[in-house]
Amino acid sequence: NWSILFLALIQGLTEFIPVSSSGHLALAEHFFHLRPSEHLGLLVWLHFATLFSIFFFMPRKLFNLFRSSFLLLAKAFFWSLLGTALVYGLLSSFLKVLFDSLFMVYFGFLLTSLFLSSASFCGIKKEKWEGLDSWQFFFIGAVQGVAILPGISRSGSVFLASRLCGLAPSAAVEYSLLLSIPTIFAGVIKQWHHLAILYPPDLLTVSFLFAMFTGLLGIFGLTLLSRGRWAPLPFALYCFTLGSVGLFFHFFL
Repeated sequence: NWSILFLALIQGLTEFIPVSSSGHLALAEHFFHLRPSEHLGLLVWLHFATLFSIFFFMPRKLFNLFRSSFLLLAKAFFWSLLGTALVYGLLSSFLKVLFDSLFMVYFGFLLTSLFLSSASFCGIKKEKWEGLDSWQFFFIGAVQGVAILPGISRSGSVFLASRLCGLAPSAAVEYSLLLSIPTIFAGVIKQWHHLAILYPPDLLTVSFLFAMFTGLLGIFGLTLLSRGRWAPLPFALYCFTLGSVGLFFHFFL
């Protein structure tokens, strides 16, 4: 089914590339009539697949972190997820209205563009995320929580927040990837009951592998943010173009 593979492509690539998976899924629902909301069980499955993309991308790094810095990693995740949960709680009641509004989706893309552009002007005070304190981890998580809104990139938000805390681009990318592990896992657990919807085993297998492979490509796209001060600008330009063109057609055509 081409529509299922297209959803897997969107989920895999845009989960990590800083261009907003929620915004692209909303556009797919509106323009291609794919109705992601009718495939919640499959989307949870595809979300789960992108988690394995991280494990394949940095297995040695993850092993070493869990072996030698488990308590520090647990502390970072605790404070970041606490910030995310608080912001999520504040915004969750507005989600249905916001996702039904293409104006908000396009506006979200413009905010993502602003986030990515702003990251290019942040200074560097720390070369490693391990040097952050509890409040900085909390701040990063709170900014990540804003990405629950359509059109706002989770990875882009975490990247900006990390850069505002003084992290070097490479460290900001690394923490964005690390924080995506418990964030994706929490999202999968929250929506796990949707997996009661049955899908053919061959469709589940193919879509899982496709989402995992495209997720690896998405992670590679995210790592491009660490290649120089102005590296986020192409992604910012893409989001700005998508948002501004979308708003023009929304209001004038």
